[in-house]
Amino acid sequence: MTTQSTTDFSHKLLFPSKEAAKFIDVSDETLRRSRCTGYLLGAPAPKHIKFGRAVKYRLTDLTDWVNAVDENGVEGL
Repeated sequence: MTTQSTTDFSHKLLFPSKEAAKFIDVSDETLRRSRCTGYLLGAPAPKHIKFGRAVKYRLTDLTDWVNAVDENGVEGL
């Protein structure tokens, strides 16, 4: 028997802002604010793409951000 996790992100390439925030474990408001400031938890914010008013994040950009934060030892993660 297989079970599918509610947080299985492996099948997606682009994430809306709320799902991207969940993926990197921050609030949607914090991620939204990072698009204005350019920083998230003291590190450069992950890249985002705008489609009209919709904001999306590439899976590769999110994982690159997490890896960079981990390597640089930014507190909070």
